[in-house]
Amino acid sequence: MKVTDDRAVPGIGEKATLFYTTMNGYGHADLVVLQRNALITISYEKGTFSGVTLKDIPPADAEAAATACGQDVVATLAAS
Repeated sequence: MKVTDDRAVPGIGEKATLFYTTMNGYGHADLVVLQRNALITISYEKGTFSGVTLKDIPPADAEAAATACGQDVVATLAAS
């Protein structure tokens, strides 16, 4: 697995970091969120085919999916 990018994501929990990785042609995004005493890790991956060739998921799609999940999890924890 190769990390291709990482960055802070403001507005989710107390601190959130998004990591983009690739492995065997699959795009993969991991969002790590710190909220109070909880450490939340969300992994999103998807492979798309163009004919018989496997392509990475576009980073914007992976980021949108992972951050939406992160926001839902943090909102659920806050409501508990």
